[in-house]
Amino acid sequence: KANPGGGGAVYLYGNCNLNFVSCSFEKNTCTADGGAIYLGSTYSELKLSDCSFSSNSAYVDGGAIYNSGVTIISNSKFVGNAATGETAKRSFGGAIRSKGLIDIEKTAFENNNAYNLGGAVYGDEVTRIKSSTFMSNSAKDGGAVYTSMMDQKVTESVFLNNDAHSGNGGAIYNAKSLSVKDTVFTENEGYNGGAVYSEGTLEVINSTFEDNTANGYGGAIYSENELEVFNSTFTGGFAEIDGGAIYNNNIATVNNSTFIANDASGKGGGIYNNRTLKLTESVFGINYADEFANIYN
Repeated sequence: KANPGGGGAVYLYGNCNLNFVSCSFEKNTCTADGGAIYLGSTYSELKLSDCSFSSNSAYVDGGAIYNSGVTIISNSKFVGNAATGETAKRSFGGAIRSKGLIDIEKTAFENNNAYNLGGAVYGDEVTRIKSSTFMSNSAKDGGAVYTSMMDQKVTESVFLNNDAHSGNGGAIYNAKSLSVKDTVFTENEGYNGGAVYSEGTLEVINSTFEDNTANGYGGAIYSENELEVFNSTFTGGFAEIDGGAIYNNNIATVNNSTFIANDASGKGGGIYNNRTLKLTESVFGINYADEFANIYN
């Protein structure tokens, strides 16, 4: 326990590199950042392989890890970590708060929670997520992941049953620029954007959205900026108001995609388009809404 301060188990500052292999971090706590590990220098590098982080907590940011440098994580697991501080401006990243580059591959995040943003991961800088699983994570915004910078990438991953319990983006909240490829979103829930809420530009390729729910707008995706969707499938999405699968509030391009059995209580069972929609070679079937079952334009 670090009280006061950060890094409940490990505190790193200065120009140094550290490599953990097959290590476990359990029930570490701190009153500041990084319940288990605090990496404070932009010149440091942390590598984690085959490690587990469970039930760690930080009152401020990064329930398990706070990163200011470079962090590379592979084949690891984060379960039940939390950023607990009930503050309006902090409590980011239930498992990880990253202010530096972070690369995550073949890693599982389950039942992590942030009081504020990013139930599992909050990324300020370049964030790369590949072949990873996010299940039952929660936060006010970005139930699993919150990205706040340009050029973020999520590929070959699974987001299941994540929840933005009083805000937007049940699985992901994108503030600047995000590319999602070969990824599956199932049974995520938020107010706007049951799976993804995009304040910035969003590209979706070869991805699947199943049974996601928005208590407001956009059962799968809510987009405030430019949106591009290619070769993707949307099924069973539900919006309590408009846009059973997609709610578009800017310029959207949808190509070679499928919309089946999506539902909105208001308008646009498949897509609610509030501005410009470029739609080509796509399939709509068995969608439902009070008005305009497939597309409201």
